[in-house]
Amino acid sequence: KQAKQAATRRSSASRSQAAKKAARTKGPAVRRRAAQKAAETRQRRAA
Repeated sequence: KQAKQAATRRSSASRSQAAKKAARTKGPAVRRRAAQKAAETRQRRAA
């Protein structure tokens, strides 16, 4: 279970990094959508 958690943490970290990069290259609309998606995942993790 812990190994799985570590793997998901790693993948999510790289995904957020990629999302940040995409937000920089693209416009504010994409950045807004990415922020909303991040907030949703945060709420889901908290629940």
